[in-house]
This record gives sequence, structure tokens and C-alpha cells, in this order.
Amino acid sequence: MLNTPRPMLNFCAPHVKCSPLYSVIEAIRGERTINEIASGNQIHPNLVTRWKSEALERFEELFVREKGGYEEMKKKVAAIEEERDELYKQIGKLTAANEWLKKKYNGSVQ
Repeated sequence: MLNTPRPMLNFCAPHVKCSPLYSVIEAIRGERTINEIASGNQIHPNLVTRWKSEALERFEELFVREKGGYEEMKKKVAAIEEERDELYKQIGKLTAANEWLKKKYNGSVQ
């Protein structure tokens, strides 16, 4: 085999009109399966899946209007989740202490 340079790959075959945008919209709608969309556009199903998951992850960014609002929102969400985790830890400790006290004092009160 000759070491000829490979041509630059395009997402779609030359005779097929497709766009990642249309493929993602179809995948999100769910009217056709990923395999149907991929075979109809002559692209690999993993590519459609990757585009779909990336689009769904970034939808939040579309609706945050103010500059830096998305990062601020993510910080607030992270702080709330951290506080929630701390509260769950505290609840667990208090529940364990409560159960221990019930066992200890129920046996000695009778």
C-alpha cells in the first residue's frame, strides 16, 4: 500500500444533505431511533449520540441571559448540593445517636 494522505473526512457523505443540528433535533425528539437517524444521514450512531448528549448538557447555557450567569448558577448549585450533603451527614449521625440512646435506655428503664 502506498502512504498516500487521507482525504479530510466530512461528517456526512457528499450526496447526502445533513447537519449535526438536524440530527440532534431528531434524536432529541425521539421520533426515530439513533440508528435510523445515523443510517439516514450516513454517519456513525456514536456520533449522533455524542452530539445529542453534548446538546442536552449545554441547554442550560442557552437560557441564562446575563454574562457570567451560568457560572454563577453552577456555583450556587454546587453550594446547595454541598450543604445538602452536610445535612444528610448530620441526619445520619443524629439518627445513629438516637438509636444508640434508645437501645441503652430502653433496657435500663424497665
